[in-house]
Amino acid sequence: MGNLKSRERELAKELFLQGGKTQKEIAGMVGVTEKTLSTWAEVGKWDVLRSGRLSTTTQAVVNMKEMLRLRSEEILTDMRDGSATRYGDELLKITMAIEKLEGSTSLTTYIQVLQEFMLFVGGKDHTFRGQLADCQSAFLNSKAGTNG
Repeated sequence: MGNLKSRERELAKELFLQGGKTQKEIAGMVGVTEKTLSTWAEVGKWDVLRSGRLSTTTQAVVNMKEMLRLRSEEILTDMRDGSATRYGDELLKITMAIEKLEGSTSLTTYIQVLQEFMLFVGGKDHTFRGQLADCQSAFLNSKAGTNG
């Protein structure tokens, strides 16, 4: 039971951090009361996390690309001066870190895509959107490692 609550809390936290949904909506999706969700959010300081998380990955990618650009310029200068050494490993590590940041699919990404999809479907067919809501919750639970 405790493990299930932990997974519910993690899913609720991801939904909260993504933004765009009320606590009532999130509580309904996860299957807990609004009071429980509110307590989790307060104890975990989810408001603070949400404000800091919105641009963290994007900024990290920008910073790493700038590092790569600057280091590449240094290498070119060394090559022109004839003092270039082996930089391949260093550049490869930076490039791989960028690819990892850009290529990972987080629960937050799934939530964002599903929210956009549900808005799209809702504009076309309200009945079908309602039918998809249960599937959306089940899908997010599966991605979060929850079986409910």
